[in-house]
Amino acid sequence: MSKYSIELVPRDFQQLENDIKTINSFPHFEIINIPDLKRFNIRSWESAQLVKKYDFTFIPHLRAIDFNVENPEKIFKIIEENELEKVLIISGDPPQDMSYEVFPTSSISLCKIIKKGFSKIKIYGALDPYRSSIKDEMDYLDKKKDCGFDGFFSQPFFDLRLLEIFLENYEDDEIYWGISPVTSIR
Repeated sequence: MSKYSIELVPRDFQQLENDIKTINSFPHFEIINIPDLKRFNIRSWESAQLVKKYDFTFIPHLRAIDFNVENPEKIFKIIEENELEKVLIISGDPPQDMSYEVFPTSSISLCKIIKKGFSKIKIYGALDPYRSSIKDEMDYLDKKKDCGFDGFFSQPFFDLRLLEIFLENYEDDEIYWGISPVTSIR
């Protein structure tokens, strides 16, 4: 049975709730994942109660560079306070505004520290078919699986043969394959 996830951008709580209400009318979507974008005032995990109110599975994004694995209290508090059962860990791009504190934390090291503190949490990672070579990305996915990642969300594929290669190699893994509608020439 297929499960479908949709990514909703948290520009503000009212817009996010409007988007959720719209998605609620489509029976195929069960999962809402929320990116953590520094340019907006809402952190992804702050959307937890709003998304859960509409009976969707909620998966916030966590930017690894925002957390210090030497002092994991911040991430543990976020998980506990928001009752997070699933998260998607991404590396995270450095912020444009350098007033934000960042750390040399990798997705793999953040996964390990979260799994140590919360063994039952389900952790997803990113699959980016265009990050590097096919072999390098597959090796990176295998390292992520070895350290505790439970599944993956892919960036959109624009090449069907490339998608087939990943499908063939990861058919037994839980992966949400990225698609992105083209809505304008831009």
